[in-house]
Amino acid sequence: GRINYYFKFEGPSFSIDTACSSSLAAIQLGCTSLWSGDCDTAVAGGSSVLTSPDLFSGLSRGQFLSQTGSCKTFDNAADGYCRADGVGTVVIKRLSDAELDNDNVLAVILGAATNHSAQAVSITHPHAETQSNLYRKVLQQSGVDAFDVGYVEMHGTGT
Repeated sequence: GRINYYFKFEGPSFSIDTACSSSLAAIQLGCTSLWSGDCDTAVAGGSSVLTSPDLFSGLSRGQFLSQTGSCKTFDNAADGYCRADGVGTVVIKRLSDAELDNDNVLAVILGAATNHSAQAVSITHPHAETQSNLYRKVLQQSGVDAFDVGYVEMHGTGT
């Protein structure tokens, strides 16, 4: 709501907390809001600001953080993830609106979805079957052949 208020935006406003996949979930929700006509422009993103060593200590004790200092997502040698400060935000519009407004279009999102599986070994472990089912769903939803995909953004923990 604060961003909407400051910039005088109208329409849906959400704070998304899905742990480390929050920004990807925000982008998916922004796309869904555009496709359903709830808004004409979506601002989606995420931030991570590390202000205390306490969180690091807890995550380290829980074996969430990589002992090698390297995130090896989708690799059998994965031993955790690495943390850093960062902010990322994207402005999302329907392609037809962006073209009418002469916007500098950097990418086109044809499909987006999120899910979670209770079948995973733990809450921090990805479940391959659930992820592949979601990937197939998004391909079908967007009418795209898997061999025509040039880029995929996925969340995969390294733990």
